[in-house]
Amino acid sequence: MSEGTHEVRCIPFIVYGVALLDLVKLDPDGRLVEEVIRPSGRRVMRMLSIPSAMETDLKEELNSLLRNGNLLHEWNGDRNAAIDVPPGANGDEVVRLAAEAERKELAYWEWADVKPFAFEYIDLRKPEPEGR
Repeated sequence: MSEGTHEVRCIPFIVYGVALLDLVKLDPDGRLVEEVIRPSGRRVMRMLSIPSAMETDLKEELNSLLRNGNLLHEWNGDRNAAIDVPPGANGDEVVRLAAEAERKELAYWEWADVKPFAFEYIDLRKPEPEGR
């Protein structure tokens, strides 16, 4: 890898258009992704369950499907999951579970590649210029 480029080593929870093992270019400070240089071909599925879903077997069912499908995943708390779906992996059962949970209003889910990656740095310490 050349200077300023790095391989993504986690499953992104929030950003669109970035996945595990993508090659990315960082800003000069090395803190923010400026550009995706080479996509890995992997996809990220994100699922957020509503608090009342914790009273169901949703998380247990999801974890079982992820284990059985050998899909890497990360949890942020008890309700927010980011799931790595590599090329050739079958995530159909996970998608079916997520879609059913959404239909029952127990969760929301999305693919992280529904939007391309876009770098926009907003310095929250400075007021925005008028007219923006």
